[in-house]
Amino acid sequence: MQTIVNQNELQKVLTLVSRVVDSRNTLPILGNVLIKAQKDNLKFIATNLELSISSQIPAKVKEEGEITIPAKLLSDYINLVSDQSVEFKTKDNTTLEIDTKESNTEIKGIVASEFPMIPKVQGDKKFKINSSALLKVINQTAFSASLDNTRPVLNGVYFKANNGNLSVAATDGYRLAERVLPLTEEKEKDKAEFILPLKTVAELNHVLSRFDEKVIIHVTKNQVLFELKDTQVISRLVEGKYPDYSPVIPKETKTKTIVNTAEFIKATKRASLFARENSHYIRIDVAKDKINISVDATQVGSNKAEISAKITGKEGEIALNANYLLDALARTEEKEVSFEINDKLSPAVIRTPKDKTGLYIIMPLKMS
Repeated sequence: MQTIVNQNELQKVLTLVSRVVDSRNTLPILGNVLIKAQKDNLKFIATNLELSISSQIPAKVKEEGEITIPAKLLSDYINLVSDQSVEFKTKDNTTLEIDTKESNTEIKGIVASEFPMIPKVQGDKKFKINSSALLKVINQTAFSASLDNTRPVLNGVYFKANNGNLSVAATDGYRLAERVLPLTEEKEKDKAEFILPLKTVAELNHVLSRFDEKVIIHVTKNQVLFELKDTQVISRLVEGKYPDYSPVIPKETKTKTIVNTAEFIKATKRASLFARENSHYIRIDVAKDKINISVDATQVGSNKAEISAKITGKEGEIALNANYLLDALARTEEKEVSFEINDKLSPAVIRTPKDKTGLYIIMPLKMS
């Protein structure tokens, strides 16, 4: 291999792919990044066997070749290079020579043939979506996924493509977040559903935040591929069937309030300071043209707050986990939210009045 690349582009691609490398892995090769010089680009691949990320950058390739190099060491070194031009050359397929105007460095690696084979995802189910839209809906749902390993299917984000729409949802059994958005160039026959592991979600977010372009999602029985122009993310899927959460969504609303989002957040935050001593328990009473939020006396004190609201329907009351409510409100981008309840035993629903594509559901606490 012999190739010349731009230092800034090299730094970006190493930062992107090396995040997937697990330094605690007992297999030395998994701590390395595979580097391939081919045609007019330099390709980088990293994997932890569950998830792999590959990306490429333009390069002046004088001689094609490949090698694996410790990802963290290479990334840290390139971050300290100030020259714009960096030359890579391999020696005996196990050593990478890095030449710049200011330095000459050799890094020991492992032959490329030792690197795990990255599976090809060629499922007949695929659909397209804009990267910024996908990033947004993931951020608005993933926080509700369960961290309890006793129910693996809840340790991920659920995707379902059907009839030209993509539904994205997550739940831990106590709350649910769902967003629905239209796909681009969706074919009627392209229907799919899968559960993406939370670790993959975190890395996918990092990748999506760096691009603003179309993402092609390929789905097979066990794997999914997120394909951008120069970058690919391949992940294993969570096995099992995601629970049908539609029965949890209330079919009617007896009490509906429209309230200023910022005021609702501030009042709930104040109450949460005192609710820490009481399992984050807060009480919400809807009456006339206001919402009352209160916390009974704890070891640190008590709190009562009142905010104005537009009420439709009858008065109502409910007890909720303050943190769950704040998590939902924090993902709301509109100035107003619709806070809906039926009775103290039914879940609360939060929607955005203008945007009908999403909702948050919070299960009630037993009222004291």
